[in-house]
Parts: sequence; structure tokens; C-alpha cells
Amino acid sequence: MLACSGLRVLDFTRGMHGNLVSTILADYGAEVVKIEPPSGDPYRGRPAWGFWNRGKGSRVLDLKSEAGRATARELVATADVLIENFRPGVMTRLGLGYEDARELNPALVYGSITGFGARGPWAHLKGYEGIVSALTGRMLEFSSLLPERGGPVFAAVPSASYGALHAALQGILAALHVRRQTNRGTHVETSLLQGTTAYDMLRWFALQAAGADPLAADRLGSWGAIQHQIPRPNYLTAVTRDGVWLQFANTLPHLFMAQMNALGLTDLYSEPRFADLPALKDARDSEDVWEAVLERVRQRTWAEWKPIFDAERDIAIEPLFEAPDAFDHPQVRHNEHIIEIDGVEQVGPIVRQTETPAAPDRGAPSLGSANGIDAGSWTAVQPGEPGPAPAAPLEGTLVVDFSTFYATPFGSALLADLGARVIKVEPPEGEVSRYTAGRMLFYKTTGGKESIGVNLKTAEGQQIIHRLLARADVVMHNFRPGVAERLGIGYEQARDLNPRVVYHYGASYGDSGPYSYKPAMHPIAGALGGGAIQQMPPSELHADDAELPMDELKRKAWRLMNANEGNPDVNAALGLGSSLLLGLRVAEELGVGQYQLTTMIASNLYANADGAVRGPDVPRRQQPDADLLGQGPLYRLYRTADDAWVFLAAPFEPEWRALCAELGREEWLADPRFASADAREQHGEALAAALAEAFLGRGADEWERDLAARDVACVRADAANVAEFAGNEANRELGFTVDVSHPTFGEYWRHGPIVTLDSAPATIGPACEPGEHTRPILEELGYAPAEIDGFKEAGIVGWPDEGGEDAAALAAEERQREKLAAARPRG
Repeated sequence: MLACSGLRVLDFTRGMHGNLVSTILADYGAEVVKIEPPSGDPYRGRPAWGFWNRGKGSRVLDLKSEAGRATARELVATADVLIENFRPGVMTRLGLGYEDARELNPALVYGSITGFGARGPWAHLKGYEGIVSALTGRMLEFSSLLPERGGPVFAAVPSASYGALHAALQGILAALHVRRQTNRGTHVETSLLQGTTAYDMLRWFALQAAGADPLAADRLGSWGAIQHQIPRPNYLTAVTRDGVWLQFANTLPHLFMAQMNALGLTDLYSEPRFADLPALKDARDSEDVWEAVLERVRQRTWAEWKPIFDAERDIAIEPLFEAPDAFDHPQVRHNEHIIEIDGVEQVGPIVRQTETPAAPDRGAPSLGSANGIDAGSWTAVQPGEPGPAPAAPLEGTLVVDFSTFYATPFGSALLADLGARVIKVEPPEGEVSRYTAGRMLFYKTTGGKESIGVNLKTAEGQQIIHRLLARADVVMHNFRPGVAERLGIGYEQARDLNPRVVYHYGASYGDSGPYSYKPAMHPIAGALGGGAIQQMPPSELHADDAELPMDELKRKAWRLMNANEGNPDVNAALGLGSSLLLGLRVAEELGVGQYQLTTMIASNLYANADGAVRGPDVPRRQQPDADLLGQGPLYRLYRTADDAWVFLAAPFEPEWRALCAELGREEWLADPRFASADAREQHGEALAAALAEAFLGRGADEWERDLAARDVACVRADAANVAEFAGNEANRELGFTVDVSHPTFGEYWRHGPIVTLDSAPATIGPACEPGEHTRPILEELGYAPAEIDGFKEAGIVGWPDEGGEDAAALAAEERQREKLAAARPRG
């Protein structure tokens, strides 16, 4: 038995995001039937389609015919889960909308993935990845890759799709949990737009802080103003003498010191201006460190550097891979992240579970092939008597979270949004990531959580936490191997206290193997997962790059560093959140607790699922063009008459015909260069040039309006950055951003739920201070007030002193604020 054994799933989706939701369910035991039109899924020709659809059966239904719709209704009456990703209203017009399905099957969990939600100003838009990325400002995030061109840059990693697929999966698993209590199904709704909201790590908060706090830029330090031109010293790229580009990511002082020791650059610390490395605020100092690293790295080959770096346990430095090439990394092989099905290597199950391990071995179906799935044996679902709905989907679920930084704790924050009680365990003074990146990361990673401050290096602290572990449904951490055991919170220790606990290790590299002892921050996973290389212009990196003059070398290194921003940590967190829910389902259905492992590596390979496949007849995924405008003439950015930018998405034949009609170029339909999809691909440069000239004939807003009238997806790509777009009124009305309030942090807005269930609302809360809930949690665990005060006096526990978080630091900042105000020109 696996996490999803016994579930019957109907998959009406097209494209990566919808397909992968049901693939993960199939990996963990569900029977999945993919509903396809007579012509087949239009994405069947994509290199990774087999990966996206492994383990499923295919059923051909013409939903435009009454016979096809009647068969679909029969299947709906027997399914546990239905997943669709049509635009709002399409399934309803087919007689297969949620209300129709609920009449047929009151216990059905009905998952809908749209581009922009079921209502609002963008609901009519087709939900292409590029359209969502352009409208939400994500393409502006990469504009620094090509400053000489200016304008937005195509976002090559399908992050909106990856966010939406995990939002849908988490919603479906939460809805199945609710169904056990209510005996009724749920409408699960998410969108690619909501998927993108997971990806902003701190810009939303930086925007708000900058408007309210004159010290915001200063508090961001080297992350803020410096990063616009010069990378932070701890997040560098550099090239070896033989042209191998490396990603460095050693954030904490001791890790950075180990890096500089390996490079032979510790003499820099003798200079007072570098004494606080890697926390430098002066751009000139950061640039000097950057040049020193670039110069040192290019003096040796990768073969010479690798044993030096491998010998140092406290650093993580990796070459930048294309996704399939990472399959041969020693740790990837050790973890068995890659499986082979039908001669094609692909990413395996997203989480390793010790008691209910998944081992998919069945490939994707040919069109109309049952592929071993006997949907004819499915019988109508017979729901029991309705039960009371919970106040929130995961109400009553307790998650004890020891994790730090972002990739792991944001995963549990997603469960907090679904109503789980998540208790963050951290040192009394707060865990270290609270004080990085201008003290803004924690706004997102602690949203909706409680915090208990406990010194786990004391026996008394461990005893306190053992009481908490005995009550937990989930225990999770991301310490390097061996640390959890030394702190008294290892798996065996937790299982002795609580045999049914889901114990999750959110690892960087893994829990064993050649690299498991190494730390790995955000960009390391991006380097291994293939995202950074995919975001770069093709043929940008060369074997002789080490010979470039320093200014040119810096320019290329800067581009590569920026290409690796914005995705990796969030990719890992999304996969981890889904994995926690798979573990909870096993515990709930089978009464089995177990150890689970996810890695940042595997989650980032999954996020690059459009290219994370390898086989003798499998082509590489399409890269963007040299100017990073897009992937072909009908899926790319164009400059308009008003010197603005739009993104066009018209990859299929009906859209191409409608585009030609709007342009008044019907003759293109008969032009041999453009008359078929293959011809348009072969003559892509000529078509792109013709379209570029045509788009200069109108302004961006005109194109968006006129092509929308033809049902061709085209949106302005430079109207707002991600924070500005997120803060607009429409997103607030739709609940995609919400206002929260905290006694210390005040009022601010944050992302709303990335998925909603109509049977139980989400619970969106503010961030928490270190130890904010220590006293009430200790009281709940049975400690008397005098004992609690004694623990505080002995430094075993902690909570904020009067005046809120780090009152002394805030007071010092207030004095600086006053100086800034006094120094401002008055007029």
C-alpha cells in the first residue's frame, strides 16, 4: 500500500502543471485515467511528455459530442478526484463543471487549475506560463541579464506552472483529508498566478518597508542596493581555467571563511574593510572581493579545484548543469533520484518514504491505451452521512518545525495556510536566517506559525521538546546529517516518543552519500537542477571564458548569477509541502508513521520537468533565443510602437490563424514558410522578424485589447514588477494578497492562500517573533509558571523582552533614523 493506493483519478488537463499533479498521485499508487481528445493531448510531442504522464491510462473522449460527455459523466460518478485546467466556464459548458460533478458524485474532490483564477480582470486570459510570467512582472526580474537590450527578459524556468501544480496537489490531498471527516467532496481551486505568489521571497516586504522605513535599504545591506550591479560576496559565480563555470553559495560567516580558505584568500580578512565578510555594505569592497575570487578561480582547472573543494566539509560549490547532465552527479545517483522507464531516464518520486516507498515502473500510455488501468471496474462512490466541516482543512494537525533559512520552513508555512498548527522551534535568540537579507526572509517563512525559543543544547531544553514531539503529527528539520541526533530530535528518538509521527528531513543534498555532509544554499540547487543554464542566452558560456578581460568576465559572471535567482529555494519548499501531505495521508489511511526525505536537488530537477529527461531519441528542451525574448516566434516578447513590451502566446493553429487575421496578413497562411507548424519552426527567424515589424505598428495596450478580442493571448510585460503587481487592488479583491497585522511588525500585506477549498477556508496569519509563543506553549505542555520563569532565568527558553523583537537593535536603528531625518534637505 502506498500513500494514494485506492484513489481513482480523472485527469482532463493539458500541459506540464496539470499532468504532473496526477503523475505524482500515480507514483504513489493512484489509478489515473487521462482523458484525451481524438487528436490526442496537444502536448504529446514535447520531450518530457512521457515523464509528465507515466503510469496513467488514456481514454479518448470527444467532449464536443453528447456520447463523449455521457461517458465522461459515467467516469465522474466513479472517481475520487478530478483534475482540469481549462479556462473558467469551459467544463460547465460541457456539463462537467463542479456543480454538475457534485450532483453525480457528492464525494468527488474536484481540482481546477486556471491561469488567473475563476473571476477578476484576467480570468479570460489563456493560462500559458509565459502570459502569467509577463503580466505578473516576473520577466522584469531578469532584465539585468541583458541590460544593453533593455526591457523584460523571458523567464525560462516554468515556475508559475510548478507553483500551481504543487498548490493543486496540496489542495487535493488536504481535501481528501477533509473528506474523511465530512464524507463529502470539495472544489479545490488554484491558478498559475497564485503559483507565482509563492516565488517572491522578500521583494513584497522590501517594497512595503521602503515606503515606511528610511533605513530599509541600509538594513538590506549587501542584498539590497549592491546586488543591482555587484553580487553579494557569498553568492558568486566564477569560471575555471578550462571554462567550467561554478556556483558559490556559502552564506554564513563560517561557511564563507571555509570557502576563502579553500581558495587561499583568507589574507583578505586582515584588512579592516573585509573583517565582517561576507556581510559587506560598501559596493566597492564587495567588488574587490568579487574580483579576487574571479582571478583566483581562473588560475586552475576544474579537475584541480574539485578535490580541494570536496575535501572541505563546510562549503558547497558546484558546476552549473543542464538538467539531464545533473543525472550523473554522484549525489543524484546515490539518492536514486533518477529512474529509467521505457529506456528514458527521468526524475523519480518526489519524496522517499521508508515504510511506503514508491517505485513507478510503468511508462506513459499511447493514445487510447488503458496501460493497465481498468476504469471499467470502477464503481460508483457511495458516500456516508455528511459530517461537520472543519474550521480549516488541516485543523488539528500539529507540525513541529526545527528548520532554518527558506527551502524547508516555507514548506511548512504552506501547511499553516491550510490550517495546520505549525510550531517553529528555534534558539531563544532566534534562528540565524531571521537576521539575514535585511531581516525580511522570516516574514514569509514564519507566516501563520507559532514560535517557541528553546536551547536544544541543554538537557532541559531537549526534555521540553520531547513533550512536544510526543504530540506531533509531523516533525521536520533541515540540519546536516547527525545534528538532529545530537540535539535529541533524531528520527529514532522521535519515533520512540511517537511511533505514528511523520518525520521529514528536508535535505540539501541528502541524508547519506558523498555530498550529504555539505551545506547547500539557494543557488546550489539551481545550478544542479538546470534552471540557471536554461535562463542564460544559448552559447553564452565558452571554454575560453577564463581568458576574458576582468570587466567582461564580471559582466558574464553577473548574468549567470542573476540567471540563478528567484527559483531554487521556493522550488524545494513547494515539493516539501506536498511531501508532508503525502506522509500525513499514509499516517491517516494506514496508521503508519515513517521517515521521509526530500532534497533541494530533486525538487529543482522536478521544477525543470520540461527538460529533466534523457534518452537516445529524446531531444533537449527548447532554449530561449539569443536575446532572451522567448521560445520561437509565436511564444515571445515583442517591442511595441510606444517603446513598451508585450508577450505573445499563440503556439497552436487556431491562434495562429486569428493572429494573421488581426494583423491583416492572411497571405501568411498560404506562405510555404509559415503554412504549417513545422514550417514556422524551420523559418522561425523570418517569422519573428516579420512579427517584430508588425508589433511596432501599435502600442502595447492596443495589442493587448485587440488580440484579446480575437482570443489570442497577448499581455503587456513591463507595466509592473512583481511587488507592484502583487500590491494592486485586483489581487486584494481576489484574495491573492491579504492584509495581516502583528503587535510588533504592524500591518502589512502578504500572499494569500496558493490554493482554496470551498469546504474549509484557509487561515492566513502574520509572521512571528522568536519565542513569541514560548510561555503559552510551555503552559500547554504542563509546566508551572515558576518552572517557566526558572527556564528563562537559566537561558533554557526565551521570549521577546518588552519592546518587541531585538529592542536594543531597534532602538539603535531609531537613533540612526533620526540622524537621517535631520540630515535631509529641507525645502
